[in-house]
Amino acid sequence: MMKQRKLEVVERNKKLNSPQLKRWKALLFNRYFFSIFSGMAVGVIFGLISLNLLTENGQPISADKKVQQTMTNHAANDETGLTETVRVDDLYVIQLGLFNDMKNAEAARAFFSDKRIAATIWPEGDQYYIFHGIFANAEKAKAKQEALMNDDVESFVKTWSIEMTIQNANEDELKRIQSLVDLWKHSLEQVDAEKDFPVDEWNEWLESGSSQSPLMERIHEHVSQMLDERSQHERAKLLDLMVDVKSMLQS
Repeated sequence: MMKQRKLEVVERNKKLNSPQLKRWKALLFNRYFFSIFSGMAVGVIFGLISLNLLTENGQPISADKKVQQTMTNHAANDETGLTETVRVDDLYVIQLGLFNDMKNAEAARAFFSDKRIAATIWPEGDQYYIFHGIFANAEKAKAKQEALMNDDVESFVKTWSIEMTIQNANEDELKRIQSLVDLWKHSLEQVDAEKDFPVDEWNEWLESGSSQSPLMERIHEHVSQMLDERSQHERAKLLDLMVDVKSMLQS
């Protein structure tokens, strides 16, 4: 009986140590090890992805780099500022001439000045208009043009619009310029109606500016000059002011 059990143990040990069984053990171990390694690798990859952001073209960038790009975009917006176009429609001008050369326009202005006829050069693109006054009322413009014709001054009335593009401005500057244009149009209407020039409103506009940028400082200087020199030439001074403001916004 004991001898038979010894033979069974010996036979079982032979089976456990057989080459085929060893190969199966090795295969099972390798599969187990591969599963553990794969799980670790996947975890590492997902961990790296979670620490990075993908750009639109699929290239990974770090979160710190994303913040730097956002700050750069904000800085660009702050540097370039806002852009807005301001228009004044339903205006009428008395045109005395039109030139393609600034020197000829200046000579024409001098000619009219010698005749004591107010003349303003209005640059528009590559051309230079010579205007005698600007009006918000068409009948007022026609009456003035007829008076010039009676003095043998050739001229004609034409409709006119003022369009100014304000670039690289902040919100305060945009509001200030828009309020200036509104007050300018109101002042022109007052002159057409032969009412008092709104000097107090212009002074309030000058005093309402809290922080002055270089642009607004220059505009304030021209407004102050207009108020000092307007006297009996309010319409001409309003026209000169708008020419100056338009030129400053384009420079």
